[in-house]
Amino acid sequence: MIDHLARHRNIHTDSSGVRRFDLLLQAVRRAGPHKVLFGSDGPWLHPGLELHKIELLGLPPLDAALITGGNFLRLARLA
Repeated sequence: MIDHLARHRNIHTDSSGVRRFDLLLQAVRRAGPHKVLFGSDGPWLHPGLELHKIELLGLPPLDAALITGGNFLRLARLA
């Protein structure tokens, strides 16, 4: 799925419930942080744990801000 994410500008993904951290990292590296939205998959998964995955990516603050809210605001045309 990461190939499609990287290739098509209208495909996005979210971070909820990603069990393999390496796949989340690969998605951000190959497709860019502008293609990933934060997701908590709550109430089944703790949102703090899911947010920590984003922090562990070690992204620059502006890239992390895209994932944790900026992309949603852009796609929803609220920003």
